[in-house]
Amino acid sequence: LSIDKNQMTIEHYQEVLLVSETLIKIRMPQMEISIRGDKLHMLALEKEELLLEGCFLELTFNMKARKKLGLDKWKVQMDASAFLHICKQGN
Repeated sequence: LSIDKNQMTIEHYQEVLLVSETLIKIRMPQMEISIRGDKLHMLALEKEELLLEGCFLELTFNMKARKKLGLDKWKVQMDASAFLHICKQGN
């Protein structure tokens, strides 16, 4: 997973579970990723790589291996004001 300005690349995904302008859910081999934001959409869909675009505000990783430890969610919240600033520059 890599983020550059208002674009995100996800490699080695298994399945796209949900796509809307505010939420994208992706299944990976060991986790599910939820991406919350604004004006989210897919620019490219290849066999093993996704290219997403939008204002990314929050990433949540539901890790299968962590469920055994009682840690079923790992959330990374981003500074919304910083990302909105990046998105305004990119659009």
